[in-house]
Amino acid sequence: MNLLFDAWIPTTNSLQSLVSVLENANSLQLFSRGTQFASILRLLLAICYQSGETSQTLIRNGISNKTFKHLEQYKNAFDLHHGFLTCPDLDADLSTMAKLIPLLPSGNTIVFFNHARDDQFPIVSSDELARYVLDYHAFAAAGGQSVTGYRGLSPCVDVVLGIAIGETLLETLALNLVPDSRLQSASWTLSRVTKQDFQDNRRQTAGSLAGQYSWLGQAVRLFEHGVGTAKGFKLRFDSDPMMSKKIDRNGQLISFVRPESFEPILLAARLMGLQSICAATFSHAQSLDIPFQWRVISQVSSPTHKVKVLETIDSVYSPQTLDLQTLARVLAIRGELVKHQSEFVARAFVSTFEDFLRLNQTIELDSFVEQYPFQTDNKLLGILRKLTRKAIGE
Repeated sequence: MNLLFDAWIPTTNSLQSLVSVLENANSLQLFSRGTQFASILRLLLAICYQSGETSQTLIRNGISNKTFKHLEQYKNAFDLHHGFLTCPDLDADLSTMAKLIPLLPSGNTIVFFNHARDDQFPIVSSDELARYVLDYHAFAAAGGQSVTGYRGLSPCVDVVLGIAIGETLLETLALNLVPDSRLQSASWTLSRVTKQDFQDNRRQTAGSLAGQYSWLGQAVRLFEHGVGTAKGFKLRFDSDPMMSKKIDRNGQLISFVRPESFEPILLAARLMGLQSICAATFSHAQSLDIPFQWRVISQVSSPTHKVKVLETIDSVYSPQTLDLQTLARVLAIRGELVKHQSEFVARAFVSTFEDFLRLNQTIELDSFVEQYPFQTDNKLLGILRKLTRKAIGE
């Protein structure tokens, strides 16, 4: 299966190939949900980076001929069964497709709400297989081991991603194509990986966004009735433009990692997208003067079996309707509230203020504190007033 010419990408029109999607980018949008949406989009962005596309050229002229010439030059490298995203000579034992699909149980690993045995799963189609393999590299649940100075094996496994969404795929590509002046080196432009590459357990630095977005996070070998997997290259990179941030209690930006139990979903559904306001992608999207929505994608893993994913978070926000600068100060206050009161009070404060902003974009933070509906005594109100004055620099 050649991913350039065979249909495997779900769009609002139909399943389409990489070339077809790029040819019709101004009249369709990706239709995948969850992490597969991010994986496919990042591959398309890697192609744009490698071909020298920019947001401005995409907006003015669409996908240029140089992109299609580049794909034609490397067309043989995109064969899924002969080395694209895979390692055909990998020494690996045959296993089931549950290796590539973290929501499915495998071995003695229990997954909530799924009691099937891993030898009972149906054989997936070629287009499904292509999506699972691509997704596995970026979001493999076992890929986030902590290594000093390194993110681990999969670039997205332990983070929350913020993605700007336009009316069409072309706009979406432009909104997320953050400028990168480095020499681009996508995985398909490099020598095809061998089993020795993985056996050496090499550490590599993603030298460009094209390389980072097409990273071989795991080693995969495709068999006729299953897969074989092994650890991939340890990934090192300075930053990810889509990686969300949050403001800690000292007002500093820190990476926002994925939650590890069901409980944080209560917060995630409302706050993850809003805590991503400092992502480079968000700033870039704002500079283009194109209306967009802010889509937030991450995984929730089991606290005990971190190799398994319990839930995928996929939320969409309209940042243009929120006073994000004020909300950033609210998030800082939330960190202080945890120290003085409780996580519940802090969560209630932020989620309620978000509701107020949606209804009244002109409301001031200090005015909101005065009518804070969760106060139980004057002590809490005094703390909020104090934190508010601190947040607005008084």
